[in-house]
Amino acid sequence: MLHEEVKTFLDDALARAWRGVPHATYQTLDKEHGRHEQRRYWITEQIDWLADKEQWEGLRSVAVVESVRTVRGQVQTQRRYYTMPLRNSRSRMCADRCRRNAATT
Repeated sequence: MLHEEVKTFLDDALARAWRGVPHATYQTLDKEHGRHEQRRYWITEQIDWLADKEQWEGLRSVAVVESVRTVRGQVQTQRRYYTMPLRNSRSRMCADRCRRNAATT
């Protein structure tokens, strides 16, 4: 399944501090409504490992977003994974698209 392949690849890249994987990063920080939320975005065009990438027309990159949210002293961490038609040089655009997608799901 595509989601599991992407998740495994990106989790491994994060665990290895992205060594050997070209990527771009972007970070946001929100402090609203009594909460503190930091989002970190990583995007890479390295998708040659994907077995059936020809099936996914327009796929140019994969991305992971890690959200760390603190509300009243409680810390929650969540990761979301994306397939993107964007190149990693547009990491800010990636972040915007991920936020819009998360808001609609």
